[in-house]
Amino acid sequence: MPRVDFYLLRPSCQQSRELFVCRLVEKAWQQGHKIYLHAHTQTQAMALDKLLWSFRDNSFIPHDLYPHPPESLAPVRIGWQPETFWTPAEILMNLSDTVPAFFSQVARVIEVLNEDAQVKALGRERYRTYKAAGSTLPAPVEILR
Repeated sequence: MPRVDFYLLRPSCQQSRELFVCRLVEKAWQQGHKIYLHAHTQTQAMALDKLLWSFRDNSFIPHDLYPHPPESLAPVRIGWQPETFWTPAEILMNLSDTVPAFFSQVARVIEVLNEDAQVKALGRERYRTYKAAGSTLPAPVEILR
């Protein structure tokens, strides 16, 4: 079972959550990891695609939307389909409201929550699901911004 890390951001706006995810993706990519961002919807996936190109003036994170193009060698892929997963991924960053069925296929899962009541409530449900599945769950990391 994977290690599941939860990050709790003190601001409650959705944009700060997605910007923090971009910074985590950049750090993981620079360390040589393959990352799968699992969005809740296609709209969110497309917004993340744009944000990864623009969240910093000098950032460059090679990525694309999964599963197209299927022959892509990008180390970061963004998807939203509940039953499809990019198998080379080592890290799953879950932005969905649910635990993806394929979460056990990675070494690490990252969940980023904020102070929004619904985001936190759904995050607690996912925490219980991961715990019941036998995942390693260190204490959540609080990020004050």
